[in-house]
Amino acid sequence: MSRLLIVAVSGITLLLVGSGCVPPASGDDGDGPTPDDNARESRLIETSWLNDHLGDAGLVVIDARTTDGYLAGHIPGAVSASFSEEDAVSRGYNVSYGCGLDFFLDADNPIPFQDGPPQQIQEAVRNFGIHQHETVVVYDAGLDFHAGRFFWTLSQHGFDEIYILDGGLSKWQADGYPVSTEIPTVAKGDFIAGAPDVTQLAVTDDVFAAMSDPDMVIVSGLQPSWHYGSYTAYTIPGHIPTTQLVSLGYFFHSDGTWKSKQEMQMILDTVGITPDKTVITYCGGGPLSACMYFTFKHVLDYPDVRNYAGSYLAWSTDPRDLPVNLYGNDHWLRDTAWMRWWVGERMQRLMPVSPALAVDVRSLADYESGHIPWSVNIPMDDVDQVVSTSAGAWAGILGDRGVSNDLEIVAVDETVTPATTLFFWLLQYLGHEKVSVACEGLNGWSGARYPVSMDDTVIAEPETPIDVAIHPTTFTLDVRSDIRLQTADAPRDYPFSPVWVVAAEEVPEDLPVESYIHVPWTSNLTEDGFLMPAGDLWSLYEQAEVQYFSEIVCYSDDPAEATMTWFVLRLLGFPRVLVYLPGDGGL
Repeated sequence: MSRLLIVAVSGITLLLVGSGCVPPASGDDGDGPTPDDNARESRLIETSWLNDHLGDAGLVVIDARTTDGYLAGHIPGAVSASFSEEDAVSRGYNVSYGCGLDFFLDADNPIPFQDGPPQQIQEAVRNFGIHQHETVVVYDAGLDFHAGRFFWTLSQHGFDEIYILDGGLSKWQADGYPVSTEIPTVAKGDFIAGAPDVTQLAVTDDVFAAMSDPDMVIVSGLQPSWHYGSYTAYTIPGHIPTTQLVSLGYFFHSDGTWKSKQEMQMILDTVGITPDKTVITYCGGGPLSACMYFTFKHVLDYPDVRNYAGSYLAWSTDPRDLPVNLYGNDHWLRDTAWMRWWVGERMQRLMPVSPALAVDVRSLADYESGHIPWSVNIPMDDVDQVVSTSAGAWAGILGDRGVSNDLEIVAVDETVTPATTLFFWLLQYLGHEKVSVACEGLNGWSGARYPVSMDDTVIAEPETPIDVAIHPTTFTLDVRSDIRLQTADAPRDYPFSPVWVVAAEEVPEDLPVESYIHVPWTSNLTEDGFLMPAGDLWSLYEQAEVQYFSEIVCYSDDPAEATMTWFVLRLLGFPRVLVYLPGDGGL
């Protein structure tokens, strides 16, 4: 007959019912079964190993799922790290979060999901029946973060012999092993919680510093809908600037097991995440981030990994009003207020050379009908002429109009058009790194009632220390072959298959490939000619099945249209995007 044990944890009751059909965790503090070297390195346990050792003295199996999942069926003998059935429901709402957080949660911290003090952690872990020198295997449903979050708390407080069941309960059941609804009796353990290991932690100031440190990388494991702001979980939608989006799901096979090091590293290489860098993981509030930390630190064996436990909640609620991005490369978009200061009259009269230059890409006639003061005109309306002009000739044209490599160059049209993205792509292709697009265009400038000019901007050598003329300069070429495809069958050095995206309104008859995805360039814009919100753009390409880590080739019979698609995908942070522009002279 089963018996009931009620254990108080921080004023909340933990329900433990014994059935006697599976031997409970041993009450002594001897060593548990020892996994092999591979498991000790990766901290992943296979289902066959757990089945062979289930019931061994010194082995504790922890179910890190929510209460309802545990009650519906769990690995025989597993102890739930979540509320009792009674405590999991508050006035009709399910309040069990899993991960052990039902008992670890710091009620005094204004940021949810944070661990309480060591004494609270120690009491909770002891009530799970864990002794200091035993072996713990924790699992969740598979393809989830609950086990990783539980692992984090124990390892943070000095417990070493803890492992995660690879594939979780779904893999356990798929391999034919049984589940049970009977709840084992648990004798209280003697776990001792040490002070948290601060070397594994990142705080907000660490993340802020990482934004400008090339040896550090900030990685979000959240879903793209969170990253791009279409799903607002908290007050402010978006993500921390410079974040590399690598959703947690990319690390798993369909059966819930982690991919191999080699498979995962192929993905990470595409966004420049390598073991020589310090990796800071984050999510919304820390639970998923802890699983990302586990993946980098143990499965991938990265030497320097830190978990930003406060995650986006800590960042977005910081009293310093820290910046937040939506698109990914948000600095490629400049609004009217930014334009007014950096390319406007006051800046032009304050500095010998303004740090930014507006380039009007409309035809000469349109430019002469009214333009932003001190902008120069480099027309992009004749696409054939643009692409038939050699790189060397373009260097001369750009230098003559004041485009130097150290200035930020802002492409301006009435709104966001293929002409602006063509100019943006052209400068990036020629080696200019600081290029952006006036996202509200001349329409936004005029709508704000800022003055326009019909006089040609003077381009001349300076005559006075502060000279409002635009000065001719030298543009240095550094042609980037990594953003252009010149032949459809060119040899590839990218680990993922190419996906061709046709940007033309109507699919051209003479496509260079048979397989393609059609997303017209106009789909990226609102009816007023402005870019769609980041979340809508992500959904557009997700529904079209344009995979994030694929090699994406943008094509149209009008190359400017192809650059619109290229710009949008790179703006969103897609790591490998090229424009198909055959190499038959000119560029």
